[in-house]
Amino acid sequence: MALDDVLIDKRVLERNIERGRVDAAEHARLIESLPDRSDNVHSSEGERAGREASSAPVVVG
Repeated sequence: MALDDVLIDKRVLERNIERGRVDAAEHARLIESLPDRSDNVHSSEGERAGREASSAPVVVG
């Protein structure tokens, strides 16, 4: 790639492709070569829902 190993925003990437600084095909090959890390994602939604349910007041009527 024309740019060094720099983290860039999607909009910056699109602009750099338009300006010819980044080759779109090379970028696509690079993205495809990355390993699948979906097993490394942590979802806090379930934990948050559990916490809210456990701290909810109990109404005795």
